[in-house]
Amino acid sequence: MVLYFIDEVTLYVIDQVVLYFIDRVVLHFIVRVVLHFIGRVLLHFIGRVLLHFIGRVLLHFIGRV
Repeated sequence: MVLYFIDEVTLYVIDQVVLYFIDRVVLHFIVRVVLHFIGRVLLHFIGRVLLHFIGRVLLHFIGRV
């Protein structure tokens, strides 16, 4: 009975440590990768839109002058 209890506690502790590790490291890694990817896509998209908009405005003004 005592050995069974110790075994259960050990498994529980190992389980908690593994879950904590997964929670901290894996999720942190996934969040960083996802944020990095979203950041790259957003920057690319915003850059293209801004360049397009600035180009249109400049052409408009140059066309008037």
